[in-house]
Amino acid sequence: MHAALPRITVIIPTYRRTDALRACLRSLTKLDYPRESFDVVVVDDGGDLPALDIKAEFQAPLNLSVLTQENAGPGAARNTAARAARGDYLAFIDDDCMAEVDWLKVHASAIAAHPHSLLGGRSRNHLADNVYSAASQHLIDCLYEYFACHESPAFFFATNNLVVPRQQFLELQGFDGELMRFASEDREFCARWSGRGQDMRFIPEAMVSHAHALTLRSFWEQHYAYGRGAYRLRLARLRRGQGPLRIEPVWFFINLFLYPLKRARGFAIVRLALLMLLTHVANLGGFLAEASAQGTAGRGSMGGSARLGAGDITMIPPPLSARIYQGLRRFVSHARLMPAVTAYEKAANWMRYGDPKFPRSIGIEVTTHCNRACSYCPQSVDKLQARHIDWEVYRLILERVSEMRWSGSLDFHFYNEPLLEENLESLVGMARATCPRVLPRIFTNGDLLTEKRLRSLAAAGVINFNVTRHPPYNEEWDRRMGSLAARYPHCLQWTCIEDWPLSNRAGLVKPRRVASLKAGCYMTSYSLPIDIDGRYLFCCCDYYRQHVLGNVREHGLVEAWNNPTYRAARLQVNAGNPSIDICRSCFGVNGGSRRNGAPLED
Repeated sequence: MHAALPRITVIIPTYRRTDALRACLRSLTKLDYPRESFDVVVVDDGGDLPALDIKAEFQAPLNLSVLTQENAGPGAARNTAARAARGDYLAFIDDDCMAEVDWLKVHASAIAAHPHSLLGGRSRNHLADNVYSAASQHLIDCLYEYFACHESPAFFFATNNLVVPRQQFLELQGFDGELMRFASEDREFCARWSGRGQDMRFIPEAMVSHAHALTLRSFWEQHYAYGRGAYRLRLARLRRGQGPLRIEPVWFFINLFLYPLKRARGFAIVRLALLMLLTHVANLGGFLAEASAQGTAGRGSMGGSARLGAGDITMIPPPLSARIYQGLRRFVSHARLMPAVTAYEKAANWMRYGDPKFPRSIGIEVTTHCNRACSYCPQSVDKLQARHIDWEVYRLILERVSEMRWSGSLDFHFYNEPLLEENLESLVGMARATCPRVLPRIFTNGDLLTEKRLRSLAAAGVINFNVTRHPPYNEEWDRRMGSLAARYPHCLQWTCIEDWPLSNRAGLVKPRRVASLKAGCYMTSYSLPIDIDGRYLFCCCDYYRQHVLGNVREHGLVEAWNNPTYRAARLQVNAGNPSIDICRSCFGVNGGSRRNGAPLED
């Protein structure tokens, strides 16, 4: 009897979910399927899986293999496992799913009837008390129910319960792990499968339980990623000459919104309906954001080309919100837009990090050297010895930024001239590779900015050059910067320092026009400076590093930002009632800042 059963390899990609993986593997040990007829391959996608412990616990009962790879996404991890599989069929399940006892047995019966078909099973929500998990499962159930009744090219099976003949999977070259890294690799693969006229069968009796705990924030991020994946799926189809997927009729979307009426009662109906509506908003937001990223300049990474000005630089595009702002600035002044911009940024930070005042900018001091000594800069008072950032410190900074998936402006400046750093292109490129959500910006006096340097930095990933014109003025500088601004208007803007009131830098300098802080100061809530030694600073005006929130070797971004002492001080500064010395100096409450023995070489 066992000889007639197909040989199946169960594939599980995993990333930093060891406990969930153990639960999944325990469910597989209970399968009603002969042990000699299936094996299991786990792929650790660049996480911290204790492979030896997992193998010791499950290798015998499951014929388990554990593979590792650099982090490349779940699609690439599944492809790695498929190439190493020993079975004639591949059964994909996620690490946060648990298989029913008859899961493989049901699939094996379907294989016997349809040996060349792609088979998709059903999943059910294992976390009944989690409304966000329930809403995500309702969405999948609604889609499967719709596709069962209507022929649609968008028909797909999720990869948490999918079985496919191994040979046919490899012939199709598996999942598109590069293009579809964010999400929707299952949709893209199913589109290619059906595009070749191959059969797809829904097997509702093949059941897995899905234990994916979600919060409002992770619920939003999940469906936002689905929207990004949807746009990339569109690009993949266009690349194959298939044209974009047709949009389903309006009643399909209405049905998604009303679907909870069939499955819930009482107030749960309203709650689920609102969350289903939120999935549409998140999907649309992700779709438009990815369209923005790929449309103006990101096409370079998709096989197209995007140009900036007269050059041939592939530019990394601004986010959709920045493009909307730039469009509105044609009609509305910056001052009038600021309340709306601030409200948007606070809402975005609350959704992403649980703190509406989390910094939207991180400044990195890559060198202490500056070629000028302007009277309104502390470098004119206490010139610093030229130093350059240590690569290990810089790596740790990027690691801290990457581990929380922070997005915002990564600014290269802090009382210095960043273009004096010879390795700046490498530093920028490393930031973009490690932290793809950051937007690198250069703040410079422009003295060393040539077209060649601008193009090389833009190619490395700089999205914006903020150039400040300082006295003494000269015609050569004006001609050069005017030419660059005309040729590269999307990434370079320059202003004159005398056009703005300036800070007294904690009382160290006396600019001609001092900025008024009567209504409070928000620099401490907008930006988080990190100095050349990897220390988080309370404020960019802290020239002598007197107030340190922590350091990158010991503290993460959130931990440093929430330092209790400085969290309270930040609120006081916002309210115009500073308590710490450097802030009181800026506000003109007491005398200037002073050197206090802070460990800064000069």
